[in-house]
Amino acid sequence: MPEFSLDETIQHNPLKIHKKNLNYQDIYGIERKRQKRKVVLVLDTSGSMYGRLLLNAALTTSVLAYNMEKEDYAIVLFNSTSMSLKKIDQKKPIIKIIDDILDSEAVGFTNIYNGLVKGLKELNKFRENKKNRFGILITDGIFNRGEDPVIIAKKYPKLHVIGMPAENDANNGIDTCREIAQAGRGKFYAVNDYKEIPRALIELLSQT
Repeated sequence: MPEFSLDETIQHNPLKIHKKNLNYQDIYGIERKRQKRKVVLVLDTSGSMYGRLLLNAALTTSVLAYNMEKEDYAIVLFNSTSMSLKKIDQKKPIIKIIDDILDSEAVGFTNIYNGLVKGLKELNKFRENKKNRFGILITDGIFNRGEDPVIIAKKYPKLHVIGMPAENDANNGIDTCREIAQAGRGKFYAVNDYKEIPRALIELLSQT
């Protein structure tokens, strides 16, 4: 049922209300506009994920760009270091983003903490409603450089995690993904294969 503004209706129709001949056209409605979301996608491109994720990262990014076309989003890639492939306040053609992903290099080390620091820096460019600001981390949860990512996850307004099993020590990696999501007060999606990541991302964006 549409919402209406009692104050506006009374203010603009005092005589009609007094004479009790107010009709439907005289009622002032309330228009609620959804605030634009601010999202940072943090993608693991380290050696443990690189071979399986790189091509899919391009597809995943396309999914994000399509769903966030009229909203603000950033893309961060990380391995032993991190880089902002697209800043949250930057306009960049999706074709250019995909080309940059495919041109990125694999590095054996994984520093999830560093990637999340870079992502948080992008989110913090906007300070409005925390409900509309969140990060999405895609990783296998295996890290061998940097501090515990759970520490920085706590500083996010909200951090969701899409985790896929690592080739080695899969259980430990998934546990780490779950802990990061819990620390970031976000949702955790476990996928069995990298091909499931875009679908998980679509589901996540539809629920936030």
